[in-house]
Amino acid sequence: MSERRTGARLSRLASAEALGWSPWPEHVGNGEEGDYPYVANYGKGLPHDEVGEVRPEAYHALLRALATGRSEDFERVPLGRGVRLTNPQAGLGFDLEGRTRRRSRCRPRRAWTAPATPPRRSSCTGWP
Repeated sequence: MSERRTGARLSRLASAEALGWSPWPEHVGNGEEGDYPYVANYGKGLPHDEVGEVRPEAYHALLRALATGRSEDFERVPLGRGVRLTNPQAGLGFDLEGRTRRRSRCRPRRAWTAPATPPRRSSCTGWP
């Protein structure tokens, strides 16, 4: 192995080691999931009832798939009107360049309280 390749490899290993020991940021929710479990949370592509709310069994299947990360659980998520989830496991991957998304600290979105006051976008910052 050339000296340059060896140096690059050692640099990547040292960086990975340092990243492995740094603290993970706490990801805080805004409480909406308990207050409005099927209204103010992700529901795109899931079946909805006649009022427009996500069907609870579909939402729980999605949460289960996200918790396990298993492909077969994602395949079991019911979908609505011929829509399919596009790469639902993308967030479970690892970035090999720079810091991973899970290392970014995101401020929780303002709680959804009424249709007249739409929630603001969440903002993510870098390292503490």
